[in-house]
Amino acid sequence: MHKNIMKIFRNLSIKAKLILIVTIVVTIIIATISTTIAYRIKNNINKHTITIAKETAHNYANTVTHHLEQALTKAVILTDIFKEALTNKDFTLTRHEANYILKKVIERNTSLIGVGVAFEPNAFDEQDEKFVNYDTGHDKTGRFIPYWTRNEKGKGVVDALIGYDAADWYLLPKNRKKTILLEPIFYPVQGQQIMMTSVVVPILDDERNFLGIIGSDIALETLQNLAQEFNVSDFKGAYGSIYSTQGIIIAGQNTHLIGKKITEVGYDSIFLQHFYQAIKTKEHFTLETIDVNDVQLITHAIPIQIGNTNERWLVTTTLPKNILLQRARNMMILIILVGIIGVISIVSILYYIISKMSEPLCLVSRNLETLSNGNLAIAKIPYHAKDEIGNIVRSTEKLKLNFHTIINQIHSISVGNYDLKIKRLSQEDQLTDALLEMTHILRTATEQNERQNWLKTGQTLLNEKMRGEQTPVELAKHVIHFLCRHLDAQIGLFYQYDALDNKMRMLANYAYSQRKDVSNEFALGTGIIGQVALEKEMIMITDIPKDYINIKSGLGTLTPKTLIVIPFLYEEKLKGIIELGFIEEQLYDTKIDFLKQVMPSIAITMNSAELSIAQMNVRDEIND
Repeated sequence: MHKNIMKIFRNLSIKAKLILIVTIVVTIIIATISTTIAYRIKNNINKHTITIAKETAHNYANTVTHHLEQALTKAVILTDIFKEALTNKDFTLTRHEANYILKKVIERNTSLIGVGVAFEPNAFDEQDEKFVNYDTGHDKTGRFIPYWTRNEKGKGVVDALIGYDAADWYLLPKNRKKTILLEPIFYPVQGQQIMMTSVVVPILDDERNFLGIIGSDIALETLQNLAQEFNVSDFKGAYGSIYSTQGIIIAGQNTHLIGKKITEVGYDSIFLQHFYQAIKTKEHFTLETIDVNDVQLITHAIPIQIGNTNERWLVTTTLPKNILLQRARNMMILIILVGIIGVISIVSILYYIISKMSEPLCLVSRNLETLSNGNLAIAKIPYHAKDEIGNIVRSTEKLKLNFHTIINQIHSISVGNYDLKIKRLSQEDQLTDALLEMTHILRTATEQNERQNWLKTGQTLLNEKMRGEQTPVELAKHVIHFLCRHLDAQIGLFYQYDALDNKMRMLANYAYSQRKDVSNEFALGTGIIGQVALEKEMIMITDIPKDYINIKSGLGTLTPKTLIVIPFLYEEKLKGIIELGFIEEQLYDTKIDFLKQVMPSIAITMNSAELSIAQMNVRDEIND
């Protein structure tokens, strides 16, 4: 058979032989490079998806933990207040006063659906007999068991707790004498059965005798709203889920499954095995699965633990790979098309050259044979006539250069270098146009990935700077120093909003020199800082005049080329303002996007720091 093939090949014309050889060589080169690029793209997509899944899982877990710890914080503060009232003879608290405190707590904390206390018989004031069926907050026992919720107008409404003698939310903290994070339950709220979870703290005297409980309730609808707000750029269809210690679905993509156990709704054994292991050991895990629609998914799970409770919940984020895989497929199709165009273009050029050949072609046949085998190291033929042979010689040299250019460009692309310039051979140069288009698409994709990585890395680094217990001043200093260095800002100031006197006060700065004639505080509507605080919208100023000192800004006499003043809000409430000055006349959109993305995290952390200070002040006042 081999001899027959060779016989057929030998009988082909010179034109057919050259076309066949060059086509095979070019096809192999392009196929090899395309395969290499496809392999690299596939690996990068998988790594990129896993990295984003982990980062978003951490952010989502922090958000869920924050909501639960808010409930725990309220319960702990109330526990301290009631314990002090029961154990300190110098501090008393009537039932009316206690109800007033509970009413204000539920009215001011919209993330909670209810807050209540339940005391043992005569444990609160030894006056249970006087309060038998006294009002809606008491029952026939007279025990102090008010449960406060909000009505449609946001005002507190009180009812008596029911079923406490047999309910886990009362018996577990009573028996264990520890804070409990409850599994989801249905409980009546103003006549409606609401599925909720609760953080319940026992009230113990100095001898650790059980006096009662205080509970902060969160509706599962609140946690489901967090899941519905979950969004990851470039990953349409990504979703977050929350599972309780016993495997009850708290929040997720399918709302009809909320409240059911994962063992009842068809979760596979691999997930169940990893779930129970993570709850037991607090280890993270990542799974790659395929859903019923043949969509490839990556799920990353993080166990969370609230306060000193022994219960652990699991927070997961699931990202579909199909979008990135489709982009990779489109890119591969483009590469194949470019290869086909390249082969067709080269074969067409050779066909044209060979059609002009004549007998004197034997003078250059050796070089053409070498070139057809893929070896570009050929000597230049000293033939300068303008006849058919001259055209062949010049075309051969041109073909050699084209091969070099194509190979160099494709090699550059395969290693991530997209800066190699290609000169178009003519207005009809489809091959160069295709290579330029492919290079542009790959460069754009790489730049977008680098931009997303820069944004995510910056957010992660900033979260590390804000992690841990910090005072507002410490937090402000860490944030403004990080932002200035990360964004290459030459000067920056961090203002905190004081709601008591409606003023912005500077907490920290970077590379800023205090001037006697420049104030460190601004009233709302006064100067740039006050105006941003009033409007709660970012302002960017360019072409700043030299008499910038006359503009009321914390930067004094410094005149940067660009100034950004951006507020950060917590639950639509102003928490502070960050002011940054740049020497650049025009800022990249990436820096502005980064600032807008991190403002909510800064606001949440600042709110937590302020709450910590407020809690310490409350304890100090109580102790005093």
